[in-house]
Amino acid sequence: MERAGSARAGKRPFLAGYRRAWLFDPDLVAALRAADLDGMSLGDAFRLRPECPRPLVKSAVLYLLWSGHVTTALDRPLSTGHVLRRAA
Repeated sequence: MERAGSARAGKRPFLAGYRRAWLFDPDLVAALRAADLDGMSLGDAFRLRPECPRPLVKSAVLYLLWSGHVTTALDRPLSTGHVLRRAA
């Protein structure tokens, strides 16, 4: 069990805001799932679809993080420099 004050425990409530799949454009989510996000920074992933409004892309990327499609280190506050990894 994690301590309530740990950095990882603090991320769950933030990412939980992205858990509702029906709120995201399925075509955008599919395009991001098909992209090679492994090794890409969050900032680069947020800019991956320039034809879409950035807030929608950012939300869809964070949904993929919540859903486990990709992972990243959660031992410090999320930033655009965090590197995404393909989930095992």
